[in-house]
Amino acid sequence: MQKAFRVSMLIGVFLARMALGADESIEFTRDVAPIFEKNCLLCHKSGNAESDLSLATGEGLLESENVVPSDPEQSHLIALLTAAADKRPEMPKTGTPLTEKQLDVLRQWIREGAQWPDDIELPVLWSLAPLKQFVDGASSHVFSAGGPIDHFVSNRLREKGLEAAPMATRHELIRRLKYDLLGLPPTPNEIAAFVSDRREDAWERLVDGFLESPHYGERWAQHWLDVVRFSESNGFEDDAPRPHAWPYRDYVIRSFNEDKPYDQFVREQIAGDVLPPITHDSIIATSMLVNGPFDHAAAVSASKVEQLRAREVMLEELVTTVGQSILGLTVNCARCHDHKFDPIPQVDYYSIKAVFEGVHQADGSAFGARQILTPDEAVSWKQQQETLTVKEAALARLRERRAAIDDKENLPPLSHAVALWQFDGSGVVSGANRETDRIGGQSSIEAKWSARFGTPATSKIGAANSDQKVLDTGDGKLAQNADGGAGYAIIPSVDGSELIPTGPMSIFARVRYTGSFNGTDDVFRIGNRGNREQDTCGFEFVADGDGQKQSRARFVVTGHGPPQEVGVTLPAELELNTWYDLVGVFEPVNQSQGRITLSIANPNTGEVIDSPVSKEVSFGALSAAGGQNLLFFVAPSFENGPQPNAQMDVAAVWHHALSVEEVEWLSAQRASEIPESSPQPGIIQQLDDQIAAVEREVMLVRQQLEGVPMALVGIRKQPSATVVFKRGDVRDPGKPVSPAGLSAVKQLPSQLGMDETTEESERRRKFANWVTDPRNPLTARVVVNRVWHHHFGIGIVETPSDFGVNGGRPSHPELLDWLAAQFMANGWSLKKLHRRILTSATWRQSSEFDARAASVDANNRLLWRFAPRRLDAETTRDAMLFASGELNRRLGGPSFQPFTTTKFNTTFYHLFDKGEPEFNRRTIYRMHINTGRDPLLDALDCPAPSVLTPRRRQTITPLQALGLMNDTFVLRQARKLAERIERNETGPNQQVTAAWQRTLGRDPEAEEIAHAANVLRGSDLQTLCWVLFNSSEFLQVR
Repeated sequence: MQKAFRVSMLIGVFLARMALGADESIEFTRDVAPIFEKNCLLCHKSGNAESDLSLATGEGLLESENVVPSDPEQSHLIALLTAAADKRPEMPKTGTPLTEKQLDVLRQWIREGAQWPDDIELPVLWSLAPLKQFVDGASSHVFSAGGPIDHFVSNRLREKGLEAAPMATRHELIRRLKYDLLGLPPTPNEIAAFVSDRREDAWERLVDGFLESPHYGERWAQHWLDVVRFSESNGFEDDAPRPHAWPYRDYVIRSFNEDKPYDQFVREQIAGDVLPPITHDSIIATSMLVNGPFDHAAAVSASKVEQLRAREVMLEELVTTVGQSILGLTVNCARCHDHKFDPIPQVDYYSIKAVFEGVHQADGSAFGARQILTPDEAVSWKQQQETLTVKEAALARLRERRAAIDDKENLPPLSHAVALWQFDGSGVVSGANRETDRIGGQSSIEAKWSARFGTPATSKIGAANSDQKVLDTGDGKLAQNADGGAGYAIIPSVDGSELIPTGPMSIFARVRYTGSFNGTDDVFRIGNRGNREQDTCGFEFVADGDGQKQSRARFVVTGHGPPQEVGVTLPAELELNTWYDLVGVFEPVNQSQGRITLSIANPNTGEVIDSPVSKEVSFGALSAAGGQNLLFFVAPSFENGPQPNAQMDVAAVWHHALSVEEVEWLSAQRASEIPESSPQPGIIQQLDDQIAAVEREVMLVRQQLEGVPMALVGIRKQPSATVVFKRGDVRDPGKPVSPAGLSAVKQLPSQLGMDETTEESERRRKFANWVTDPRNPLTARVVVNRVWHHHFGIGIVETPSDFGVNGGRPSHPELLDWLAAQFMANGWSLKKLHRRILTSATWRQSSEFDARAASVDANNRLLWRFAPRRLDAETTRDAMLFASGELNRRLGGPSFQPFTTTKFNTTFYHLFDKGEPEFNRRTIYRMHINTGRDPLLDALDCPAPSVLTPRRRQTITPLQALGLMNDTFVLRQARKLAERIERNETGPNQQVTAAWQRTLGRDPEAEEIAHAANVLRGSDLQTLCWVLFNSSEFLQVR
């Protein structure tokens, strides 16, 4: 029986290839032009110096004896193309000789008069012609429940004297439909519900329900990922993993589930990061541009030529992807020369390359994964990053202070810079700022005092931390807050001499503004701040922004004196975020009043920015009774941001400058002389509370920053001019070209108004709009054909990514154009296209074989039945998981990785097979790597991820059978399915029925039950499930 079937098939193929229907007339563009284009035009085209005969037009051919109209036997063309006995024909000189069927076409064309339309110039690409316009109307056809699709199909069948197959059974239809749309088998309940549903629109309801499933996006995203070479590793010898590539896969799944208009889907992948509205998804979409292989070794090569070559390979691969996957043309074949077959000149290749010239996969060795932020989010993120920097710095200082309290033995010594503080009236300390372990800058007080101190050697200096703290920042206030670390020096046993300054005294500090500043409302006050009740007085510098004290520097002596002050405003010319030296100079006039002068200087240049502001102020005489203490109070440290050089520490008023030796001695004494009670009650708890609060703030900001998604979207740079490389050689640059589309698309301008100076983003934006312009005849045709291909196993054009001369020609050209026109008219909706195809009677035919039809149309190009197909690799794995109940249906997220890796010059992937839920997700979520691939999936023709795969291979090999029988994954799923059935069914017949329903979608027949009983007697239920997983019925869709 099988032998007879094979023989009849061979006879059918032979007849189909040898015979041309006598009633079928020749059409030049459909029948003759493709023969010349594929076999002759490579040499015989305009401008080819190797041949004196051009077949671009009929002029040369028809004006010679090469063709004698109505007489093929006298036509020299036929003689050149016909082989003599045991010899190759004279033409074509290279390639495959014409088949007998092709020769019959040419003979009949000549016999009918050899008509060559005047407006036809080869090559003629049917795909570049405008879409044919149709007027809807009723038409008769063989299908009782058909529509326009069935009309076009039935017309072609009738031309060949064929009929459509009868409709498939409901069991077959629901199983076929769910595998087609979702890539999963139907459940027994779903089958029973559909079989019993007798409503007129039961089928349409079923189709719509499956289209709304989130698993639809998973299934159809896989088809798209095949044609855009989605890969989660670099390929080449390095093949490093790409941990942030998966968001693009999830974007594609979401887009299909949302029924995103296909034209928008395409535009986003070309220029979604620059076309409004810019969203996370539209930015992630541009990952398509950089998903291809990345030659890391060449990219970082010391050879500039190798780097250029790697760059050109990357761009060629990108042009290939866009050209074939979206436009259906092999534009990449014009990199080194004009396309040998299609009307694509070399300059067109480089014009499209110029569109993407600014797209980079990596910057050197740094691969292009980055945070996904819309323009508004990018501004907010930058502000948060600055906030985090400030808060982390503040937290570090708070922790240092807390550690200092815990361990006063570790307090750093006084700096030798103290020895430079002058008290001899020579003026403010000059020279470069000094940074040490305690004093971050300079402070000077100069004065001649009438007091005569006791013997300095018997006096000692102590220091303590005050708990005073001044907080609050904002616009118009000083950039930094004061903390509680102000220090003071105590000098005991001062004689009862009157203490008054006999020379000018200056106080030095540093200030900086980070907010708004107008120089008028921001007041600095200097004056006598004595307090009679506390019996202290002195002078202090205060920065007073909006009434909130921010920072101070003061010296205090015991005694009486009325508080007096003067307010001084700063010049508005101060720059933000710049530190300025602030010097207040007190010039005594007499013992009761003095003059205040304020100067602002830029510490980087020392230049005085503004003239001093002066105003007289009175102050009382200063005195200290015998035994009273003289205090010098210095400026506090700063809490936020970079430390200014005016951070001050403890010092004493002496009648001479301290020597280095004296400073070292005092430093050694300091720790033991700090009063034990210096941290006042509550100060430690207050500090701990503040640390905890800032820690919480830091953690919150970090979480917000870390919550920003990452994706592999590449790097964009403004490109230099694109030039044509002669013969594709990067060492031989030629003329520059401008970014543009394909010149062969005559329906819309290919020149997009751009040149070599056009912004990188504008190039992609304009090209994206050109590609999706409704006048472009390629884009809609290509995607409609892809969808048809996946529904029927073969497209209306059998080469889905090549609509050129070397590609296939449409079996139903009018149907293709009608579908493309309807597709655009319906908002480029893929789900509406699915529904239109799936509700046709053509798709719902049975797969019943018809020997007579096969003899006429062996490849089923006319669709006289639904062609059976084997499940692809991913669907086979998913179906086993689904049947066993082990499928983890979690959607999206990072890919699961059934391997470990080691790195030694290259990345090595070590596979393992585990049954945990994470590894039982759908196969689309398996990390798509190049060298660590699953051997079972490979055996079942799963393609390499970095290769464009418009059509999956359908091979039959011993390795497939061996893998399905012995792979640990298959054996585990058989065991899990058996355990699932045994938990729910007790009797053998019930268990057999359940196994059939869950794997094959139907009840077993009586003979099958008997065979299954034999298996159970000789083995167990797991073996039966294993047999069903290996059956052709499980592995095929009919």
